[in-house]
Amino acid sequence: MNKNKLNGHVMSIGKTQVITDKFKKREMILNTGANFNNLVQIQFTQDNTNLLDSVKIGEFVEIDINVGGREWTNPNTGEIKYFVTIDGWQIEIQNESTPNKPEMTSEPTKKPSKPKTQPETWVMDDDDDLPF
Repeated sequence: MNKNKLNGHVMSIGKTQVITDKFKKREMILNTGANFNNLVQIQFTQDNTNLLDSVKIGEFVEIDINVGGREWTNPNTGEIKYFVTIDGWQIEIQNESTPNKPEMTSEPTKKPSKPKTQPETWVMDDDDDLPF
């Protein structure tokens, strides 16, 4: 088994979500500091949800992860989609040693303006039966 790790600054930590009586999860967003402020969603499940109790927004952490994926077929259209999940199973708060710490604020960040082009049109499919 490969040892996969992610390092970065904690941008947000969600509340524990009880999905069923046998499954719960908690999600966090990590800024890896890569080009374009690479924001990665990591989920912690079952007893690992408690690992986020001692973590604070803005801290630099190293997380041991597993990457998984699954296939889903839309029952109405037969279209096949693939989903990737990053599961965290260990987290360690690191000393601040990176020069590119993102600024943490409670204010929304302004996105750079895009050149004026034809706006994209998105169509919502009310028959979408995603499994989550």
